[in-house]
Amino acid sequence: EDSSLEEGVEMVTAPISLEIFKKEIIPIVKKLQKKGYTSEQGGRCGNHIHISRNAFSEEAQARLILIYARFESIIKILSRRNGNFSYCKDVLTTATAVSLDNATEVVQNQKAKGKSTAINFNNSNTIEFRTFRGTMNTDVLIANIQLIQLIADLALTEMSIQDILNLTFSGLIQKMQEDGYQELLQYCDKKGLLD
Repeated sequence: EDSSLEEGVEMVTAPISLEIFKKEIIPIVKKLQKKGYTSEQGGRCGNHIHISRNAFSEEAQARLILIYARFESIIKILSRRNGNFSYCKDVLTTATAVSLDNATEVVQNQKAKGKSTAINFNNSNTIEFRTFRGTMNTDVLIANIQLIQLIADLALTEMSIQDILNLTFSGLIQKMQEDGYQELLQYCDKKGLLD
């Protein structure tokens, strides 16, 4: 059960890699599809992705927030939330864009927010990304995970604030290609982001 559901179930997986998710969870989702299970039709279901907090120093957590904020408008397109962000409030609530002048404020504001925000830091073991709408589309599920993996990998590199500000979406596309994130590339194309 989950408080956001009026009826139905919440699916929670153990911590696993994307490869294991593809191999073991995707076949379960496909079986559920065949049995008539839905996700997004109720309008209240989210696809929340947790990553280990232990992997991220305070500096890496700050980079994670700033990279997300840098591409928040694109992430919102990919999330399919259609304007309902009450349970995953934007990172950029006090500014329209991240800059050298407001980067520290953006990070501090995000870390001080409660659970119902795009990036939830309230769990002592994980960092939770709450931005994605629920889906039974397995390619979209994989694309969502790939996007978070991409952001996390970048946050673990020694990037300065200026490096983050210099990131472009075409640079992210190149990284998706290098990492073999075909589902994410196809989903970006479907959403008209590769034009």
